Amino acid sequence: MHPFVSRVVTRAWGTARRHPRLRAVLRVLLAPIRHVLPHRGVPPVPAPPGDAGDPVTYRRWVALHDGFGAADLAAIRMGVAAMATRPRVSVLLPVGEAAPALLERAIASVRRQAYAGWELCLAPLAALPPGLAAVMEAARAADPTRVKVAAAAAPAAGPPGAARAAALNRALALATGDLVVMPGAADLLAPQALYLLASAYDRHPETVLAYADADRITPAGGREAPHFKPDFDPDLLLGQDYVSRSAAFPRALLLRLGGLREALGAAADYDLALRVVAAGGAGRVRHVAAVLFHRAGADAPAPGAAEAGQAVADF
Repeated sequence: MHPFVSRVVTRAWGTARRHPRLRAVLRVLLAPIRHVLPHRGVPPVPAPPGDAGDPVTYRRWVALHDGFGAADLAAIRMGVAAMATRPRVSVLLPVGEAAPALLERAIASVRRQAYAGWELCLAPLAALPPGLAAVMEAARAADPTRVKVAAAAAPAAGPPGAARAAALNRALALATGDLVVMPGAADLLAPQALYLLASAYDRHPETVLAYADADRITPAGGREAPHFKPDFDPDLLLGQDYVSRSAAFPRALLLRLGGLREALGAAADYDLALRVVAAGGAGRVRHVAAVLFHRAGADAPAPGAAEAGQAVADF
């Protein structure tokens, strides 16, 4: 960064620190150039708290640094106007694993996105009970141009998780977006989630995977158990799946790879992330350092040893 620009940015941030609304605007606007800002410059997201595992410490950090208001929305609108490509994002959501109220909440988090370039593709795991079917159909009726529903199918044979993988493949067949996001069935998206993921691809069109940080949403709506992730490390990915349910992938690449391998069950997401990295290269993976996904309840079920081992062996 040119020294003059650096001085202007640093001085602007010094002023903004005294004005919370202006600080929120600058944080979003300067996110695209955070990688060239000086150490004294403007981080798009404050550093994680020293003891993120402590619930009180993390709640305090969220209250101070991770809210979302009118100033953030205005800044995102300005950021969208400056984007060169504005990629469309398809959110694929399997229906059948979450209770109706949790599914309704997950759908609402997509509809509240500050970035308007999205579509939601819902796919039932099998025939649904009336409550879940009603939530799904209500979502489609409320926004028929952006909410799509795949046909139900017979329960998929295979290991645990095979039905979810099959549903995601049916949702992928419906999708028309440039990017694909596949959160857990009841997970929530932060309002800025799709903007920041789309922005990563807009700035770096060669990207094959952009993943974000995550935490857990409590039944009362609080936030806990954050996972502040490192920059991409292929060796770490071989040991654990820390990206797949909090990431965006190019749809064209997923189709070229044949989607999820349903026979791998709960390891299908992990396997897909590994195959994407193998196809595109570790140098084309981006970490969006912001808590954009809020897991609902327990973490995703661990894949069986055989399925996980197969995914890694094929990497």
